[in-house]
Amino acid sequence: MSAAPVFVDCYDDPADRFTDRMRAIVPGLDVLHGPADDEDELIARIQGRRHVLAFMAYMSGRVLRACPDLRTIAYLATGLATHAVARESSGCLVLVHDRTIHLMIFAVRHHVGGDGKAI
Repeated sequence: MSAAPVFVDCYDDPADRFTDRMRAIVPGLDVLHGPADDEDELIARIQGRRHVLAFMAYMSGRVLRACPDLRTIAYLATGLATHAVARESSGCLVLVHDRTIHLMIFAVRHHVGGDGKAI
C-alpha cells in the first residue's frame, strides 16, 4: 500500500500516449497498467491513497467505502456515475474535464480534498 498518487487504470489510448515527461508532472505518481479485473483488485490499487487518476474505472460505493483516505478522483473519461456515488457515500471530489491531469496536479500539490472548496 502506498500513499503516492496513482493512475489506477492506464490502458488503450492513455497508455499509448503516456510518456515519462507526463509522469514527471505529478511527483511520485504510480502508474498501474490495464484495467482492474474486479472491485477487489480496484480496492487493492486504491487503498491508502489520497489522489487517483482514472481512465475508465468505475468506483462503486463499496470501492469508495473501502478507501476512506481517498480525497480526489480525476477522470480522463466521463466518470459521471462515480461522481454521483462519491457525492452520496464519501464526499470525495471527482474531477471530470478534458484537461483533468491539470486538475489532478492542482489537487495533489495543494492537498485538495473533501468538498473541494479550494478549487
